[in-house]
Parts: sequence; structure tokens; C-alpha cells
Amino acid sequence: MRVLLFSALPVFPMVAAWAQPLGPIEPEDGGLIDLPMLRDPVLTAAPRTVEFDPRFKPMWLLAMDRPEFDLRLDAVKAFIKVREEGMPDLDDVVPALVDRLSNDENIKVRLAAAEALIAFDARQAAEPMLAAAQAPHNIGAGMSLTVDPALAAWGYASAAPVWMRRVEEIDADPIRAASAMRSLAAVNAAEAIEPLRAVATDPDRRIDLRLEAGRAVGAIAKQGLIEPARGLADGDRLDRQITVAMLASHTDADAVALLKTLAVDDDPATAAAALAVLNTIDPAIVVGMAESLTAREDANVRYQVTEALASDGSDESIALLGSLLDDRSVAVRNRAREALAAFDAKPDRRDAVRAELAAALRRDGWRGLEQSALLAGILDDKSTAERLTQLLDRERAEVRLATAAALRQLAVPETLPDMLTRAEVLTDASPDAAPGQSAAFGRETTQLFMAFGEMGYEPAEPVMKQYIPKDSGFDGHARSAAVYALGKLYEGRLNGEYADAFRGRLSDITPMDPEYELVRRFAAIGLGRMGARGALGTLNGFADKEPNGDVGSACRWAIERITGEAPAAPEPIVSRPRDFFLVPLDD
Repeated sequence: MRVLLFSALPVFPMVAAWAQPLGPIEPEDGGLIDLPMLRDPVLTAAPRTVEFDPRFKPMWLLAMDRPEFDLRLDAVKAFIKVREEGMPDLDDVVPALVDRLSNDENIKVRLAAAEALIAFDARQAAEPMLAAAQAPHNIGAGMSLTVDPALAAWGYASAAPVWMRRVEEIDADPIRAASAMRSLAAVNAAEAIEPLRAVATDPDRRIDLRLEAGRAVGAIAKQGLIEPARGLADGDRLDRQITVAMLASHTDADAVALLKTLAVDDDPATAAAALAVLNTIDPAIVVGMAESLTAREDANVRYQVTEALASDGSDESIALLGSLLDDRSVAVRNRAREALAAFDAKPDRRDAVRAELAAALRRDGWRGLEQSALLAGILDDKSTAERLTQLLDRERAEVRLATAAALRQLAVPETLPDMLTRAEVLTDASPDAAPGQSAAFGRETTQLFMAFGEMGYEPAEPVMKQYIPKDSGFDGHARSAAVYALGKLYEGRLNGEYADAFRGRLSDITPMDPEYELVRRFAAIGLGRMGARGALGTLNGFADKEPNGDVGSACRWAIERITGEAPAAPEPIVSRPRDFFLVPLDD
């Protein structure tokens, strides 16, 4: 690391708001298998600040003028990094970056300067950026591929003639011409329609350039391409894909008729693309073709059909969506579940959705059972509870987990004995299970234990009690859920045995084998819920020792719960980034 000596100066703080709730751990399965215990209670994190040394900027500006190209390059990259991390007051760096872009002798530095100007959103530098993209000394396509998308996003009209020339001179530099096509489409340049059409329909051109031109002209032209498109529709599969691309913005009857023909094309890429365009025109067109298309092998075709069904809501569409819950593609079945949930929110569609849900739960495919269980929980359809209890011991772990989560969400008291039976089976099987199976058992048990705690189900206490010891051999999340649930069961009433056990779990910070942090967190919360005054010394100690973590936040919550008085807020967590190529050498 290179260092320079500078005199000490104040720092620029970037202060986050105080009292932000601690976010939950990212739940699995797209957020559908939730862990509500992580939000019960909502804990308050310590404030966080980022302080950037004000000596960075003048030092790196000096480095950008050094004769060594690697110093200049590293300085430019450092400005990109601190910009992304939130360093303020960097607008005056833009002229220096423009100077590097326009005048630096090294191509790597010039390219990094362009990237920096884009990171700075320096729209005032659009003109020199366009000049750099055309400069002969910026050999290769790197500069154009970097600059073109930014200029297009900024709507820089002066770039359109330059992009047009590249398309007209396509043979001279095909890569830069392709970038120009994308950029012309992004700015909706009507003057480019004819040159782009000519490339798209030219059989002597490279197919990648023809496809690029077809996409670009299809994005711009709203009419007028049906005849050249028809001329390609009888060609090979790539010609047919270009046909679809060219008609992407056409909505007239002739275009729709041609797209419907291509939607049942033997080539799955052509069919899926045509269906996507038809969905933008009118999903009802695709709905009319849906029943046969759901049998297609290609998942992209089936997904486009599912998108169309999601806009319809007829009994027939709801029935097809129900069958798609068991689709081989996770994207298709997830979309089908989302669509059914949306229709359930419409009073006139709810009965149809729930009838289809009941039917799906009676089928045998594991994918459909998983999605149906998830949907039952989302819809809070308590009529499914009895059937769900029959799925608790299914062979596939995905079905068992979704079922456990759904039963927790439904919170039907009559299902608790079956849930407890399943928890006892999992408890007996977990210690001897293989690692992957043990983790699956732990995820199920976690859901069941959270349900027992939320519903105050005391018969589950003996099985959950087995999970408290660290050497019990159970999954960490399942142990955390057991401690959480026992704390809920004894809310407002002290249990000396559990208070001692929770203090032990909270205090176990053995360096070589510390307690699972989530267990410690819920042990502290459990002490607070029970009102364990005898644990205040332990709670205060760890609130002081770990002021910035979840355990410290849990201890402060517990102290306030027991005493009625909030402890002092922790000191802010101050981050001072110094992981840069060049930093000041402090005294």
C-alpha cells in the first residue's frame, strides 16, 4: 500500500438514521417460508456512520496527474469506489475525470475515466464522452460499449447521427455497429428505421447483426414492417425470430395474425417470443390458445401462457393455473401461484380459486402440493387445514416444509396435536440424520415450534425443552425457535429452570465453541418476557459487551421489558474506509 503524509483534518460524516429496526434474515424460498420470530420483537440497531477522510480527494487528484499510468488508473478507480460508498462533495472531481478521458495517453485510464463519469452520472460530460467513443486512439470497441448505453440512457440526441453512421458503415466495425443499434432503439430514433430494416432483412448479413437490427427496428417502428416481416416468416427459424422481433411494437390485425401463427411455431424460441409480443398487445389472444400451449415442452412458452392466464380470471383460466402449480419449471409454478393469490383478492373470484386450491391439494405431484400448501397459507384458507395435516410426513422435504409453514400461518388449534406428533418424529430422527436431511428436519421443526409459541401450545413444552442444550445435536434454527417458543409460553410468568438455562445459553461465548448467536438472542428475549429480574446483571453485561449486535439489542430490549426503563442508546458504529490504493499516513 502506498502512503503519503498529510496533516490531520476533520472527517466528512455520512450518518444513518438512529433507531432503524434490525431486518430479518433473508427468508428462504423467495420469502414464502418466513421466520416471523426474527421480527418478534423488532429490535433496534445501533446507528451507523461512515466517515471518509477528506484527504482522500486532494491526494487522489494529485495522483491522477502523476506520470505513472498505474497511479492514475488506481486514482480514477478509487473515486468510483467512494462514489458508490456514498462519499459526498465529489462534483468538483468531474473536470479532472473529463481531462483523463480526453487527454490521458493510456487507454486503460481513459476507459476507467469514462466508467467513473457514468458512475458520477455526469451528464454534463456527454459531449466529451461521445468524442472519446469516436476517437481513433480508443482502439477496439471497449469505449463505445461503455459510453453508448450511458448516452442513450441520458437521451443525448447529438449521439444519434454518430450511431446512424456506424449502422451505415456496419462492415467496418460490426461490434460498434451493434452497440449503435441498441442505442438508437433506446432513444427511439425514427430516422433509423429504414437502415435498421435493411440490415434485418439482408440475408447476406451476419445473423447476430440481423437479430440486433430486428430488435432495434421492432422497438422503434409501430407500423409499416408487416410486408418485410412476411417475407421472412417462411424462412428458417432465425428468420422467423427476426420476424417476431420486427413486429414487437405492431398492434394491427395483420401483425397479430402473423404473430399467432408464429406462436405455435415448432421452434420454441420463436413461439415464446411471439407469445410475449401478443401478451403486450392483448393477453386475451394468448388465453384463447392456452389449453394446447400448456402442453408444450418449452418452459418459456408455458411461462408466457401463464402470464396471459394471470390477466384473465375466468373459471377456465383459474383451472389451468391450478394445473400449472405442478409445472416442471419453478418460474411457471411460482407465477401460477401468484396469479391465483391475486384472483383470490377479488370477491367474485374467491370461490373459484379456493375450489381449485382444494382440488390441487388432492393431487399427488410434489411440486403442486408444495405450491398449494404455500398458497393455502398465503390465502389463510383454514378449510385446507385438515388436508394439510395429512401432508406433514410426505416424502419430499419441499412439501413438508411448505405444509409446516402453512399450518403455522393458518393457526387452527385443531391441527396442533398432529403438528406436535410430527415435531416428536423429527426430534427422534434428527440426531442420527445425514447432514442434508438434518437441515431439512430443522427447517420443518423451526416452523412447528414457532407455531407452538405463537399459539401458546403448552403440550409441546417437553419436546421443545430438549432443544435448549448446546450439545443436543439439533439444528441451530430449530434450537432458536424452541427457545423463542418457550419464552412465549412463559410470557409474564417466571420459570426458574428456564431462566437459569437461558442465562447459560446467553453467557456461552466459549472462544472455541460459542453458542449459536440466534439462540443467545432468543435466550435474552425469553428472560425479558419472563421478567427474570435475577438475570439483569447478565443482560446488562452483554448489552455493554456487545452493544452493536443483535444479542446486545436483545439484551437492551429485555432490560427495558423487566425494568420499564430503556438503557442508554449504544454509541454509533463508525466505519472509516481505508481499503484504497493510496491513503494518508497518520501521525
